[in-house]
Amino acid sequence: MDRGVVFVEEKPFSDSLFYGEPADGPVEIDAFGHQLQLQHDFDNGWAFNAGLSYRTSSFEGSVTEPRWYNADDNTVVRQRRYRDFDADDLSGRFEFSGSEELFGLQHNLLIGGDAYTYELDRLILRYRGNELNIDYDNPVYSDSLPDMGPNTDDVEKQDGYGIYVQDQIDLSDSFKAMFGVRFDHFKQDYNNRRFPDSSYDISKSYVNPRFGLVYELSEEARIYTSYSEGARPNSGTDGDNKGHDPEESKSWEIGVKWELAEQGFSGTAAIFTTEKKNILASGPNGTTEAVGKAESNGFEFDMVYEMSTDTQVSMSYAYIDAYNAKDIVLWDYYEIKDGDLLGNVPEHSGSLMLRQYAEFAGYEGSGGFIFQYVGEQVGSFLDQNIEGEAYDLPSYSLLNLYANVKLTNNVELNLNVDNLLGEEYYTNSYFRAWTMPGAPRNYRMSIKYSF
Repeated sequence: MDRGVVFVEEKPFSDSLFYGEPADGPVEIDAFGHQLQLQHDFDNGWAFNAGLSYRTSSFEGSVTEPRWYNADDNTVVRQRRYRDFDADDLSGRFEFSGSEELFGLQHNLLIGGDAYTYELDRLILRYRGNELNIDYDNPVYSDSLPDMGPNTDDVEKQDGYGIYVQDQIDLSDSFKAMFGVRFDHFKQDYNNRRFPDSSYDISKSYVNPRFGLVYELSEEARIYTSYSEGARPNSGTDGDNKGHDPEESKSWEIGVKWELAEQGFSGTAAIFTTEKKNILASGPNGTTEAVGKAESNGFEFDMVYEMSTDTQVSMSYAYIDAYNAKDIVLWDYYEIKDGDLLGNVPEHSGSLMLRQYAEFAGYEGSGGFIFQYVGEQVGSFLDQNIEGEAYDLPSYSLLNLYANVKLTNNVELNLNVDNLLGEEYYTNSYFRAWTMPGAPRNYRMSIKYSF
């Protein structure tokens, strides 16, 4: 199981240093899924769409993993854990869509529902001890590893269903309004096999609305706004072995879309804000606490420009100010203040892509480049208020090349070179000891066959 690298200030990064234990052996992950979809168009202009999905997965193996770096003796403090997870997920959905005239107005309707059942069975064994510490610069591995003791042994089952109705009304040729509502109900059964008194079952229901308006300024441009509320169940238990309230969210967006066909220019620009509460935070001894509250405000811009019939340029930019919105204390130690930035959310990010269509030795194809920029981001959400422990991931830029050639009507050849300049970068982290490096320069070739 890859936790990334242990980042230490003023020590060079080496991809040859491994702080796990080869004697742990491999971690085996299996996943198997099926999907079934059905679509039918009725003679009256209505349509029916339905789907069924089943997925089973398992995760099993032992891992010796870093916890933190100890500067006093230049060692990585580690723990050893064995995990055996099994999950089953069955879900289904249906939807009717169509248009009807009512009270002299055109109504575009969506009526549907979905349901799911999900079960997660977990067994975790763990060992922590000083004999697992390993030198940072010269790690020496062991053939004899300590036995692990019980840590987590539980099974959680969730069953839920939802129904929804949405109506988009054509108030005039240029003005449209959308109204929708969704009802959800879920039941959660938690069985703690280590501590049976901690087992529980809960059920909750909630109703969430959504609204939207669209005004067409012209045939080429329109402005829109939308508001929605949502909720989803939270897994696990708190420190008192009780279930959590669902995570709740509110979001709104206002933007403009345009398409100037003659000029080959199209795009979208929008501002948005999102609020969430009852966000799960890590607690002691494997528990979780629904104490978090977060807000994000931002701006998104996407544009496509057809420079010619054979050349296309597209660009995107996003500004996101995502922050904690409530003073909280975790593990009786970490103080998270109202206004602290969320981890792994860059404030600025963007991309620029050029695509050139051409013929290669009589074969049609295209090629170009993608330039990607990701700004600085908080690397350790918990440590940002501890003096000397604040940890940020630096910004990075990547240049990727791509090309594809259509060999026949059914066969397409694709070539990709990612991270052409060999940039050393980090994509995300939980804290310093779990920092995920980005992929080095790599080459890929694939063949796509369409039936």
